[in-house]
Amino acid sequence: MFSISQSGFFADLCSLKISFENIIDSSFLFRPSSMAFIWIIIYSSDWMMNYWGTKIYHNQVKKFCIFEHGYNVKQITEDELGSTGKLFLRYLSELFLTTVAIWLLLYVCKLYASWQFYEFFCGFFILSEACVHFRHIRNVTLFSLIKPEVGFYGSIAVPRWMSLRIAFIEFGTFALGYLIVFFFEPQSYFVLGGVFAALLALLYNFSLSEKLKRLFLAQNPEIKNLKQAISTPKAK
Repeated sequence: MFSISQSGFFADLCSLKISFENIIDSSFLFRPSSMAFIWIIIYSSDWMMNYWGTKIYHNQVKKFCIFEHGYNVKQITEDELGSTGKLFLRYLSELFLTTVAIWLLLYVCKLYASWQFYEFFCGFFILSEACVHFRHIRNVTLFSLIKPEVGFYGSIAVPRWMSLRIAFIEFGTFALGYLIVFFFEPQSYFVLGGVFAALLALLYNFSLSEKLKRLFLAQNPEIKNLKQAISTPKAK
């Protein structure tokens, strides 16, 4: 009697698992074309926010604050801002290449791997863009406030390594947030993908910022001398 009920339980469990996998396989999100379409929307939003921030930077902020090599990774130049066709062609080429690459990766995951890998890479790309969009919103908000009529005055130059160090802190904050969510939901490969994406981004930004910092200090030895002069107490 016990063996019959036990076998029935395992049969129900197996059928439930098969049913669950069928739901996942037939869902809208478990289609590479669907995720490619979502990526097109997200990446286009990334580009529009980047364009908006760059335009405000060159038209308004650059009078007060100069970022070495531009304030953003994409580094949209003033020439590209003046040539809409050239900038639009760059956007389309990057959009096409990234969309095709993501579609191929997800298609291979679905064809040869499993839905766990598929979900992992979906989280990797989408949740990494969540942090990028946060930085765009922060930049646009801050740049919109940098103007004389609200009391902003003076000028500052921000070296590239410092911008990368700030990016390292922000990606680290998102990585910690994703890690906390994954701690409470360890079955979510989507969140796990976000954790790995944020960790890779923070490691990249930190290593590059350290490299550029050493290069910057080597090219500007007077900064080190100034630091020593400030730290040395004056003789009475």
